[in-house]
Amino acid sequence: MEEVVVRTLEEVPEGATHWSKQELANWVLISPTSVLRIWRVFGLQPWRTQNFKISPDPLLNDTLAWTASPCRSGSGQAMTSASSLVPRH
Repeated sequence: MEEVVVRTLEEVPEGATHWSKQELANWVLISPTSVLRIWRVFGLQPWRTQNFKISPDPLLNDTLAWTASPCRSGSGQAMTSASSLVPRH
């Protein structure tokens, strides 16, 4: 159990960002179910990163830039959002 926790927290397999339960199970010679149970007991979720990562996808970056830019009408005034057009009772 200790080896699973230590490897999960302190090591990353070559060519990967985190351990999979199958890969770690093969490494420490236990079943994938046992790895998953140990992770649950200790609250480990190696597939979740603690650092925010920006996607290298150029299309995503263009989409984010377009989404974040203010929508303006020809007069320079902000356009009315669809939510403001919903009647309120």
